[in-house]
Amino acid sequence: MALASIESPARSLPGLVYSTSRSNNDTMLIQTQYPGFYIATASDNQREADRYAGKVNEALGKIASGRSGDELLRGISSLSATRQRKLTISEIDSDDDPGTEAVLTRPQIAAYEPSDFRANKRIAKQFARGEVSSEPAGCSAIVNWNPKTSIKLSRNGSPKRLHKDPKESFAVLAHELIHARHVMAGTSKAWSGDRYNETSEAGQEELRAVGLGAYAHAYTGEPTENSIRAEQGLQARSKYKPRNA
Repeated sequence: MALASIESPARSLPGLVYSTSRSNNDTMLIQTQYPGFYIATASDNQREADRYAGKVNEALGKIASGRSGDELLRGISSLSATRQRKLTISEIDSDDDPGTEAVLTRPQIAAYEPSDFRANKRIAKQFARGEVSSEPAGCSAIVNWNPKTSIKLSRNGSPKRLHKDPKESFAVLAHELIHARHVMAGTSKAWSGDRYNETSEAGQEELRAVGLGAYAHAYTGEPTENSIRAEQGLQARSKYKPRNA
């Protein structure tokens, strides 16, 4: 879900996106060292593709170096192995918004025959939320991410805006991977209500990803953006919603 920036309405902080990103159906995927994780690059140029893939692998390695981060990646790999789900990290421009999308798996595409990518995503959201009672919950996920994009926090941990800081961009990726894990498991709360309203399902999805309130890692033991931030010595994020959103 995109979260409007304080300083620029065209920019948004990480969350589940309502985006119109390009389909990756015809994009050649690069497999990472983590089972079930793939990379889709924006360029067909080998050097540029390798550069992005290297940044993705570097960020994944940083996330995996901590206990909860490693648990997050292992959980996604397990969903991929046991439920035929795929996680694709897709390259976007540094001016584009990071986010996560639900997409159908190959067997789901064969079964439901979506007319186009928009229909694919519409059906996939139902699987992501566990609303297709006749089928196993969950689907594949696309995480749209740029290795230069980070979140600028205030002194008290409130999000101010997206900015360019490659050193902390892995925290943005971690946030999105938490959303993706729930999409793949069929436990997502996304796409229902206002994500800025903490009582809505969409709002709860964002609190869960950041690790706020009842969703803090200390209470649930589940990986969160904040637990991964703590493992890497970063400031904790105290809110999902920016002050002027």
